[in-house]
Amino acid sequence: MDTKNRFAIFDEVEESDGANDHDSESDTPDEKNVRKVEKKKKIKGSQNKKNTNKNPEFIQHWNKVAEYLESLKVHEVRKRLFWLQLKPKKKQGRELLIQYLIPKYHKLCEKIFSEDSKMARQFRNNNFRGMRNQYHFDYLVVVDFEATCEKENPEDFQHEIIQFPAVLIDVHRQKIIDEFNSYCKPKLRPTLSRFCTELTGITQETVTQAPDFTVVLEEFKRWLDSHGLGTKYTFSLVADGFCDMGKFLYTQCKLSGIEYPYFALQWVDIRILFFHFYGVRWYKLAVTMELIGERFTGTLHNGLDDSKNIGTVLLKMLHGGANPIQNEKILLDLTDQENNPPSHKYDLKTVKHINPREFFASQSQPVGFVSNRSRTPEQASNKENWFRSVSRSPPDTYMKTPPPVPKINKLKIAMRRAWGENVDDDYPSLNLGNVVPNSVKPHTSGKL
Repeated sequence: MDTKNRFAIFDEVEESDGANDHDSESDTPDEKNVRKVEKKKKIKGSQNKKNTNKNPEFIQHWNKVAEYLESLKVHEVRKRLFWLQLKPKKKQGRELLIQYLIPKYHKLCEKIFSEDSKMARQFRNNNFRGMRNQYHFDYLVVVDFEATCEKENPEDFQHEIIQFPAVLIDVHRQKIIDEFNSYCKPKLRPTLSRFCTELTGITQETVTQAPDFTVVLEEFKRWLDSHGLGTKYTFSLVADGFCDMGKFLYTQCKLSGIEYPYFALQWVDIRILFFHFYGVRWYKLAVTMELIGERFTGTLHNGLDDSKNIGTVLLKMLHGGANPIQNEKILLDLTDQENNPPSHKYDLKTVKHINPREFFASQSQPVGFVSNRSRTPEQASNKENWFRSVSRSPPDTYMKTPPPVPKINKLKIAMRRAWGENVDDDYPSLNLGNVVPNSVKPHTSGKL
């Protein structure tokens, strides 16, 4: 279908959408016709405004998206309406339901390809690229854990990781080069719920024969070592939201009685990265991929398939000039968690946002400075200490600085000593001796 017909369909869909919004069973045919005419007059100007975007790149992109939307089935359309928080009338067919979907997609796609969005991306790229147009990380590891769940999780429900997937992306070559996938055996709730099995597709037999989480974590560390991550190359984890690290991994490490892994202290939240890059919020993974012209492959809520599709979105942004930075970190100290109360019910006190200034200030070397890769064998053998000292984003526990030393006025201390005060206990490190400067004389007022 050509471009004109695509936009004509969009206009007709929007008109019929507005006409059906106010229809009710009690309305007469004359009242319905009057409302249709009034609605057409109201949206006449907005239609012409929306169709003025003649950017060839946008037109080609929108034709691809519209063609895919027209091929969706009824249940697929209903899912996307629910993800986009649109509430159509009940018991409507596919043709009426898609009338709610197309205008929303058109608006979001138009926002992605707007001139303001391009200018903002260009400005952010110039600032985030740093020196020599070098990326902040050599590799990105996309993870998307699957954990135990119920249909209605209680507030104190403890999730256990049952699938540990990862996808390795070479930032410089901009492609996926390897993947890791392993299942874990839960201990707190060894029997999976029916809802969890239907959601993730993971069977009870799979987790029963799987190793413990501690064994899988060691295998994952060896997988990182095999690619030289943390020793030869810099890397960062990428997650879809803050629950993977702030809830699933944090809870699992506490249940297993092991230390929280050093490489997961800070990570890239792709939802925040996507919003800052395109200017559009992240809805669901499938909807996000459709907005940028891609299609979800595999099965939803399968950890490995989700990681691959997240990697596809990340590669799309890398091709467009994005330079990911770490934007979230874990809070392991209980005092820090108390000082970080959740702002809403979906927020976590264990996760804190990192602004770009904090990220760049935490770098031990300027971006693009590559001489820090020449290390001694002792530094290369201890990956955690090297990560702590020369990583471009040291963990929060290593960023703590000693309290500032108060300024000492030696003249004022000498004057206090001249009046007979004992200041040695207050300043034991200050060695003035018993000598009082000749210029210091007691004041008759008794005040310093």
